[in-house]
Amino acid sequence: MDLPGFGYAKTGKRAIRQWGKLTEHYFNSRRSIVLTVQILDSRMPPTPLDIQMSEWLERLKIPRMLVAMKSDKLSANQKAAQSRIMSDYFPGQAVLMCSARTGAGCKEIWKRVLQAAAFVEIPND
Repeated sequence: MDLPGFGYAKTGKRAIRQWGKLTEHYFNSRRSIVLTVQILDSRMPPTPLDIQMSEWLERLKIPRMLVAMKSDKLSANQKAAQSRIMSDYFPGQAVLMCSARTGAGCKEIWKRVLQAAAFVEIPND
């Protein structure tokens, strides 16, 4: 499930609650979900919604990985600083720095996805 622009829409509390119920139902009703990938922007600290989403996924007990995109836009020093910041916000969770433009980190993402998919049981119809 892709949630493009999550957090950018101007919505009220009622819409947020409805969204929360919908997505919680989605995750709880699909036992085949073995991994979630939460995408962050490597150029800035996590937003309150990033943190809230991470905490919510943690409560659902679904394995997840955190991916910080656009790392090609940062210098080596900036990447190190952002990695430390993200480690503070998400203790115990590795945050993978990634760039679609350069391919950095993409192999690791696919490796984790394929490892998780290896445990999916395909139902016999």
